[in-house]
Amino acid sequence: MASSSTSNSSKDTIAKYIPLYRAIRRGDWEKAEEIFNGDEDALTAKIDASGNSALHIAINMRKNIQFVENLLKKMNPETFPTLVNEEQRNVLHNAAVVGNIKAAKMVVNENSSLLFIPDVEQCLPIHRAILNCHIETFQYLLQVSEQYKGHFLQEGYCYSPFQGEFGIMLIDNVINGGLYDVAYMLITKYPELARTKNGSFIPLKSIANKRDARDAYFSSTGYNIYQRFVYFCMFSHLF
Repeated sequence: MASSSTSNSSKDTIAKYIPLYRAIRRGDWEKAEEIFNGDEDALTAKIDASGNSALHIAINMRKNIQFVENLLKKMNPETFPTLVNEEQRNVLHNAAVVGNIKAAKMVVNENSSLLFIPDVEQCLPIHRAILNCHIETFQYLLQVSEQYKGHFLQEGYCYSPFQGEFGIMLIDNVINGGLYDVAYMLITKYPELARTKNGSFIPLKSIANKRDARDAYFSSTGYNIYQRFVYFCMFSHLF
């Protein structure tokens, strides 16, 4: 009975905020601000069926960056870690998923702790960026994750993308994305990642198993036709 009551309450909330949802989708800041001024809870409410807040949805729009900037000015950055949707994704996760690098920079400037908070699938924003092939956003999140990691580890955040299961996931994502130079840099900086085994994942094995792994090896570039043929046959034999 309690779950039914909760469900009805959620539907009522979504229905209440349909005008706000539509205003965000249109990029109508004047209408949205009118709603926010009359209802402060609208800033943090879950206004769609996926549990997204106004900021989640505005970030998803990508082109609506001025709307995001206006909205951030009205919000308390300390509330951002609790502002999550049904998949436990915070607003930086959303920026990473859609590749909204401008919004990502704004959010990190407001509250950089979001870099180190995982979603329901234990992915950090940096993982979401590389999984969705948003390389520029990934590179930015990599830079700021390194910049802020020391501070937040001291603050008690244990979800560093550069160690443990989160680090292994990052290396795996980077290799699968074909960013071998980034993988090399990460393993050079954090050598324990190269030695850590998580289930069947081993970095070198992950590279060897890639179907397009030949692109990662440039040792045959200067070979003649016969040598390249031999190299190709040797490589094919590995699979």
